[in-house]
Amino acid sequence: MTLLKRTLLRRPFLLLAFASAIVACGSETHEHYHNHDDITYRDEPQLREFHVIDTYGTNTEFDNIDLALSPFINAGEFEVFWDVRSDYDYFVELRFNDRPTTDGSRLISSELCGPYFYCDDHQYQFCDYTSGLTLECETSSGDFQYDYIGDLLYTIPQDAYLILQVCDTRFYYCEYDVLPVSME
Repeated sequence: MTLLKRTLLRRPFLLLAFASAIVACGSETHEHYHNHDDITYRDEPQLREFHVIDTYGTNTEFDNIDLALSPFINAGEFEVFWDVRSDYDYFVELRFNDRPTTDGSRLISSELCGPYFYCDDHQYQFCDYTSGLTLECETSSGDFQYDYIGDLLYTIPQDAYLILQVCDTRFYYCEYDVLPVSME
């Protein structure tokens, strides 16, 4: 008999301690630590859906036809809505561009959202496209935000892009979705 076996058999409390140590070695705990100073920030918002109801009433959630915005149809009114998965606060931004990227895009509206805000995970904004070539949106808090897009439109009608971007509160992580739209 080995020395370890003899010692464990003579002292039962050591046997219990040894058995507990072996069991503890095989167990795992699944704790999620949130280090906000770490650049590999783990609690990123996930953009699940981005949809638009254009000035003609086309809804990208249900209709499979091209979007179009006209300042003369339905007074230029359109809606933007999204679904985001996030356990923490995040920024949502509606952007406009003449190409399908955020690079060089125009920020139309920006809003802080999250679990304790009105714009938690599924939200919408009412927006307007004006004949003065501006896009304006009302955030869930009632703020009106807008910007001029005429310098990104070279001819009318022109194909362009509405972009919805979500970012964590430090902008370490962002993701976006793009919808093509004909600007009339």
